[in-house]
Amino acid sequence: MRWALLLLLLGSMSWRADAQAPAPETAYEEGVAALEAGRTEVARAAFARAFEGRPDTRHGLALAATLHELGALSDAIGLYDRLLEGELGALEPERAAAIQQARRRADAGRGALTVDVSDVARVFVDGEPLGEVRPGEPRTHRLDPGVHRVVARRPDATADDAREVQVTITAGATSHVSILLGDREEPTPAAPVVLPEPPSVGGPVLLASAALPLGAGIALGVIFQSRIDEAESSSHRDAQPILQDARPIGHAATAAFVVAGVVAAVGIVWTIVSHVRD
Repeated sequence: MRWALLLLLLGSMSWRADAQAPAPETAYEEGVAALEAGRTEVARAAFARAFEGRPDTRHGLALAATLHELGALSDAIGLYDRLLEGELGALEPERAAAIQQARRRADAGRGALTVDVSDVARVFVDGEPLGEVRPGEPRTHRLDPGVHRVVARRPDATADDAREVQVTITAGATSHVSILLGDREEPTPAAPVVLPEPPSVGGPVLLASAALPLGAGIALGVIFQSRIDEAESSSHRDAQPILQDARPIGHAATAAFVVAGVVAAVGIVWTIVSHVRD
């Protein structure tokens, strides 16, 4: 394809710059040399400088053809259209026909994206506005092959409320994407939490009842300690059975203390809550 583009660029020898060419013409010649050497990306940069310095027909065509070669089809088509509309200068009929043909090839190499939404939304493709899209009225847009970013948000929404998807476009094919924006219902305020009124005497009653497991724990602890003392004063052979009997008593004492602590803690909390409510 590169040689076809070269023929398109060099078809009129009258477009050649002279030896004393100004900066845009020098950049143009650098681009032609780079294209002939197969350095297409270097040629694009040179033609871009030439077109920026002098946006005329020759420089525009050089940049458009190189963008076409690199696969930037939409950008190339934009320049082809400006050339065909005469925005950059007059065209000879033969050259206009060649540009028309190049434009058709570029457009055939693109794919299409159809975007549908669940609610009225402003849609952006790769940061460029596609326009407002309504439910049931999908919008189709031509794109270069590759991965593209699609963002949709309601007209009155902030950027944080936008929905974003990525879609892969294939040459000559149409890709479809549906974006769900969610419902518009306002969140329902949470109902206030109402704590049940505890009986005013509940706290003291629980604190008093904690004395029962506490007393049991103390009694069991005394028995456990006496068994330990007995084992320590006995011989090794006699101490083992005593320790075996003492272990369940120790466990029971520990459990009694835990129960007493839990009951006492609940009683304290209940008492505080009762006072706060009062």
